[in-house]
Amino acid sequence: MPAMSLEDHQILYEICENISELRDVPDSLFEEWQRKISDHLAQVGILRKLDAVSKLIREGSALPVRRINFNIKKLSEDNEECKVRWLALEKLDCPSIIFCTLSLSGLMSLPLGQFDWLAQYIQGYVKEQNFPPDWIARDQIRKALVNTLRRHSTQSFLQRYHTLEIEMGQDFTSDSGDEPEAKRRRTEAGQSSATNTQVGARADDSLPPSKENREMKDMYTNAPASNISKLPKLFRTAVKNSRQWKWERAQNMETIAYWPSLFPKD
Repeated sequence: MPAMSLEDHQILYEICENISELRDVPDSLFEEWQRKISDHLAQVGILRKLDAVSKLIREGSALPVRRINFNIKKLSEDNEECKVRWLALEKLDCPSIIFCTLSLSGLMSLPLGQFDWLAQYIQGYVKEQNFPPDWIARDQIRKALVNTLRRHSTQSFLQRYHTLEIEMGQDFTSDSGDEPEAKRRRTEAGQSSATNTQVGARADDSLPPSKENREMKDMYTNAPASNISKLPKLFRTAVKNSRQWKWERAQNMETIAYWPSLFPKD
């Protein structure tokens, strides 16, 4: 337990010890104390739930990601109360929004005072938890957000998340050279299968990157390369920076493998 928490615990203990010595206290003061104590009790209950999920994140354990979809679906509904709460969350950074929706099962049913307290302090709370730097890019969370209901009110948040996810996957490298967890898992399978055939040999430059050590299970046709202009700017930039795009252009190909149409074998 942090030193500050121990000090706070001692103060609470002293209050409980001294409260029996009170006399001639105005009713209005009792009412004020009762309200404040009730508020703090509710906050302690919320903090207990936040702490439980914080431990799961630090341990790399399975997360209750269904809450993310449920909370965002409810908060993005078209009524005034939902709009107010969702706007309050959108003012937070992306990790704090995800942590809120992940930690509590019903943000819309939370009393307004407790919700306001949560929105005010959650960003500082998350920063103090020493989470892995790429925790929001974990496969569980990525898949949950892929399945999140798309509404006008959620587009900005989802775009922010995907931008941050791409930045983590492309740019994040620790001092020791380790890759972020989500990126490592996405590439691990491909690297292990390629190792068996490429050890001691140089890759065949005559093949496009999309064909290197891959098994085709279905038939595809590729869309015209000019269609890339229809992609959002973020994804268009990612595609143009890829080896596949550069190889196709070097071969003067008019199609793009990143925009396939799938035809099952049978």
